[in-house]
Amino acid sequence: MSKKMTMAEISRQLGISTMTVSRYFNAAMSRLRTALKLKLLSKIVITHLIYLLALFAANPILLVSSRLVLSHIRRV
Repeated sequence: MSKKMTMAEISRQLGISTMTVSRYFNAAMSRLRTALKLKLLSKIVITHLIYLLALFAANPILLVSSRLVLSHIRRV
């Protein structure tokens, strides 16, 4: 079984500070978290859009009434 390297060991071998190594790993995790959040958000938005399209296709009067509501909201 291989031993995991610590940030201090990595920084010593590369000749950089431990803070630089820490920032590198934290930025990578932050980008990954952001990417996952965006992927989840896009799935939710697409699901809601499909639902609304199906709802409006089944009952066209909803489309007219929703436009009226939106036009009223824009005026306020």
